[in-house]
Amino acid sequence: MLITLSGHTIINNFQLIAESIPVDPFRKDWLLVIIMVPVVLYLTISTTKKQVFAVLTRTVLSNRYASAQFRGKSAGRLITDLILGTIALVNIATFIYFVEVTFDISFFGFSGFFLWLFNLGVISLFILFRYFISVITGEITNSRETFNEYYYNISRFYMFFS
Repeated sequence: MLITLSGHTIINNFQLIAESIPVDPFRKDWLLVIIMVPVVLYLTISTTKKQVFAVLTRTVLSNRYASAQFRGKSAGRLITDLILGTIALVNIATFIYFVEVTFDISFFGFSGFFLWLFNLGVISLFILFRYFISVITGEITNSRETFNEYYYNISRFYMFFS
């Protein structure tokens, strides 16, 4: 009986000494999904369209190539552009979320998934605002095509760096 009590006492002492494991803000299940969805979408696009990254690189680095790409629009490219735009928005919002978590920044008391969703909404609104400004400026100056091409190049820049 004495051995059991002393063993129990030793175990209790170890439990009091042990420190709790700190919570890792980067180990969340929803983050894995948020990171994997763009990867799967990009792999899907890469299997159907060859050299997606090479085309984006040439579009960002060469004005002449970007102009030729802008002029050669097709229905299949519209779907690819939509998916690449979605990937860009998700990746930019995820990057900003990681910066906020690293430096312990929070807006309006949001944390976790809601902070990421807030980032996604703000980024989307800023890009949409930039698009509307581009369209309005093109209408006012009677240079729609020029400003559409400008926005096309800006969107390729987002896609390339995301």
